[in-house]
Amino acid sequence: MILTLRDVTERDLPLLLAWRQDREVMQYLPSAPTRMSWEAEWAWWVGRRNRLDRMVEGAYWRVDAPDYYTDTPGRTALRPIGVEHYAREPGEVGLLMGERALWGRGLGKRALGMFLEELTDEPRIWAAVHPKNEPSLALFHSLGFRDAGEERNGQIRLELR
Repeated sequence: MILTLRDVTERDLPLLLAWRQDREVMQYLPSAPTRMSWEAEWAWWVGRRNRLDRMVEGAYWRVDAPDYYTDTPGRTALRPIGVEHYAREPGEVGLLMGERALWGRGLGKRALGMFLEELTDEPRIWAAVHPKNEPSLALFHSLGFRDAGEERNGQIRLELR
């Protein structure tokens, strides 16, 4: 599967909101609300500062399938499947794979690896992962992150070394 990264745009907000309303997608995130609202999503969007947010797109739908943004058949082969972020202060990176049908295929590792290549000049990179989220722990460990103590809400702090 082809994977690409691009900047998150305002046009992506409805899809991001849908992913954030999926309890299974959000189950291990400390900020997971019981029900994400459009107002909260918009507040996040306009309040972003000193961040790098990337949409992960994958070519796994047929080219003649309906286009995600127009809902009509189109030539676009790439579809959003997840989102990554890097907050320069405090240096935290994260990945949310919103398309559950694609979990367990190694796409998160490929996408996060691509994203980390963009961050080679950053002085520190770390992630906070829920201790029960074994797939995410394995993902970050496979990319060189090491346990570095406890983070907010009992999460494990993983630092890239």
